[in-house]
Amino acid sequence: MIRNIHPAEELFELRAEIRALKAREAELRAYFLSGARGPDRRGPFHEVAVTRQRHRVLARDRLPAAILHSPRYWREEITPVVTLLRREPLPQCHGLAAPDAAFLSVMAPDDTLFEPFD
Repeated sequence: MIRNIHPAEELFELRAEIRALKAREAELRAYFLSGARGPDRRGPFHEVAVTRQRHRVLARDRLPAAILHSPRYWREEITPVVTLLRREPLPQCHGLAAPDAAFLSVMAPDDTLFEPFD
């Protein structure tokens, strides 16, 4: 459903919802990892499977300093960052409802969309 709100306000609300969903996912994940068995893992339409995966990880602490600190092995990348900053409403917007306290309580002062890779 498309709502009639400014895209900046919609982005603010979406990020708040995503944060709440990620927090709930973390709670459920912790529950299943804590040893939930049998009926606790089976719903009417889905079942949770807890498995282990093996993957390789680079041990940076084992690299020689000559390689770790050499600019030859590093490159700089520029990443676009979309940031939301809280501001006072425009004078013509005084009739609009501000985001409610529930949204504000889950938002950082500067809500930045950036996922670090390290």
